[in-house]
Amino acid sequence: MCLYEHQSRRNLRQGNALEQAVDRAMKTCLKRGIMADILSKSQMEVRNMLLEEYDEKADREYLRKEAIEEGRAEGMRKGMEEGLQKGLQKGMEEGLIKGQEEMIENALETTGSISQTARFLKLHEDRVRKIAEKKGLVLKD
Repeated sequence: MCLYEHQSRRNLRQGNALEQAVDRAMKTCLKRGIMADILSKSQMEVRNMLLEEYDEKADREYLRKEAIEEGRAEGMRKGMEEGLQKGLQKGMEEGLIKGQEEMIENALETTGSISQTARFLKLHEDRVRKIAEKKGLVLKD
């Protein structure tokens, strides 16, 4: 009966009227051989029983909870994607900065001069000086 209920709810979500949703679910179950022995013998009785016992309020609550869960899952998926993208971007930026700092430090150790390093690397002297100070390098200029 669970698959039948799932089919009925699915048909309702697709905008079918209750009677149409029940009929479609019954046809689907018959086609798949689900409860075929019962439905083939007593299709109208089963249909009428289901229509009489249908609780629209409970079904709406079920659909509401299902929609909330789907929304949460979608939100989590999107959040993870956005977080991953931002994390990758930040990591790349930090990696580039660190790489540039190491390159400046290596060049400073070779040249021993802020101005020569800045000219060689085509950077502003203030940037080179800032790295030299950060690394505690003692230089001639």
